[in-house]
Amino acid sequence: MEINQNYIVQRLSKNKKLYLPVPELDKILSFSKIKFEKNTLISDYIRIVQIDDRIIVQEKTDKNEIALHLFENEQDAEKFVEERLDIYEKMWDGCGCKVKYYDK
Repeated sequence: MEINQNYIVQRLSKNKKLYLPVPELDKILSFSKIKFEKNTLISDYIRIVQIDDRIIVQEKTDKNEIALHLFENEQDAEKFVEERLDIYEKMWDGCGCKVKYYDK
């Protein structure tokens, strides 16, 4: 399996979500335009990236995978990231809550 721009776009067009091994992240970022990134301090960086005309949120899961989530527009991606960052902040404060990477 060759991870390239076309592969990412095709898979996300079908499923809206894609999970890949962490070592593929550098390759993904090499053909992505980073529109936003923030270190969660709990689960690496969360990013909004653009590949072709697709808006994608990239995050690292608790199973040490890279999760890619396709969104219709940048506003929806920003809302998703805000929700994630709220959860990380609560986790930092010791709420005992968890991010559901494989839902939604």
